[in-house]
Amino acid sequence: MQYLDPDYRKTFIFKVCAGGLLVIAAGGFGLFCYLDRPFAGGYLEAVSILDELRRDVFLGVLVAIVVQLSLFILLVFGASLFWTHKIAGPLHRFKSHCRWIAAGDLAPMADLRSGDQLQQIPSLLNDGLAAYQEKAVQTARKLRSAIDELETQLQSWQSKGMIGADRLRQLEKRLQEMSAINEQDYE
Repeated sequence: MQYLDPDYRKTFIFKVCAGGLLVIAAGGFGLFCYLDRPFAGGYLEAVSILDELRRDVFLGVLVAIVVQLSLFILLVFGASLFWTHKIAGPLHRFKSHCRWIAAGDLAPMADLRSGDQLQQIPSLLNDGLAAYQEKAVQTARKLRSAIDELETQLQSWQSKGMIGADRLRQLEKRLQEMSAINEQDYE
């Protein structure tokens, strides 16, 4: 069972990589524009321009690295924040619903937002709650049947005047059997 949509994951990774490539391309283009200078005149003027260019290259590359690194950090932070909310949101709702269940509210969990990952959580939880509720109903029916049987037997003994220590021991044994039935249903 896939909890994270593979297409969404691939698209998300593609968008982050495309953003990173865009940052690199913009940085390279900015560095090119900053260092683009024509060589004019003679040899000495070209050497002078190359010397200036050498000094400016260091500064230009340093600025490009700092700007690109900053943009990468913002891109990764934004993408991580977006991605984690698509996973953390459903987990937070699941945690809240588990608290409600612990408090005794067995209402089914509503569906998640359309863009969230882990879309199977509500159906899995609701299936488990339905199975638990069905088991509780079956156990209540068994106990009600056993109690009715014991009441009928007790009334029969009372009408015949047969209540004694032996009969009470039989009732105690039957109650222990009912208790074992209840424990087996929840194991």
